Amino acid sequence: MLDDLEVGFRLGSGDAKGIGSQSAAGNSVSANTTMQDNFSRKMVYIDAAYGKWTPINSGGWLLAATVGKMDNPFSFTPMVFDPDIVPEGAALTGGYTINDKHSLAFTGAAFVMDENSGSTHDPFMYGGQVTWNALWNAKWASSLGVGALAIASPAQLSTANVPYINQGNTRDGNGILLNNYTPLIADASATYTLDSFPLYNGAFPIKVAGEYLHNPGATKQNNGYWAGVTFGKSGHKKTWELSYRYEYLEADAWYDQMADDDHGAFYQNPPSSGSAGYFGGTNIKGHLIKATYSFTDSLSFTTTCFINDLINQTVYNNVPEPKSSALHFMADIMWKF
Repeated sequence: MLDDLEVGFRLGSGDAKGIGSQSAAGNSVSANTTMQDNFSRKMVYIDAAYGKWTPINSGGWLLAATVGKMDNPFSFTPMVFDPDIVPEGAALTGGYTINDKHSLAFTGAAFVMDENSGSTHDPFMYGGQVTWNALWNAKWASSLGVGALAIASPAQLSTANVPYINQGNTRDGNGILLNNYTPLIADASATYTLDSFPLYNGAFPIKVAGEYLHNPGATKQNNGYWAGVTFGKSGHKKTWELSYRYEYLEADAWYDQMADDDHGAFYQNPPSSGSAGYFGGTNIKGHLIKATYSFTDSLSFTTTCFINDLINQTVYNNVPEPKSSALHFMADIMWKF
């Protein structure tokens, strides 16, 4: 609209995943639509609707304020936020370029989780994150970040009030959360770039990275981490990447509805459904292997394989899951235009 003001609006497909009065609510952790039900018409939702003002963008400083339903302003990985999460609220983002080798980025935000007319304590999320990015020379780069999140009134996020898609958190018989979720999060990465590599077009990066979180709002099963390595970087014609990651996310390390829904395990007796199935969330450990090849700048092919298991096999009603290990394989063709 102006040099420092923009508005955004986006529609997105999705399957209904609500309950009760929210029966038409879209899935917060997936924009996939399933081909089923005799060619039934598919749902389309408001995926983003926001206003953004950038009052400062000079002298090495950047400061922007965004209000509405927005792309996630935090740069935490899918262990913390599923890539399809589109939060609702307000965010302040910015950064400072120290010199041509070092820069800082920061984010502060507050998001509405639910509107509960029966309570004066509606649940909401707030948090902050600071990241230091460094380019030491033409070969080496690194990143170091710290952050914290908190959910106010988590007991209001019961299975009766909000869609219950992922699994893992400790709840009572009425589906009410029994812990607070106030995780402290740290992440780091180091990248070394080779001048060339066989069968790869251009300079070849090798990145080692990891993330750790601890939730003091729970007394046990309150830690999570992942560590991995990525070879190459896709996105341009005749480039590719191959990555491996091991992740360990305990049951109450974080609110299960925010975590990656693809990083899951098999439940014979899930508490949210009478049917056995594969569910993402917390209380999961396992391996991720991912490979991508870009045929052109706009067309890429990706294969993803999760090999996971539950950490605690007897979370619900002391009934052990007879089989929780699962191999989840996906193949995707991504066309960007």
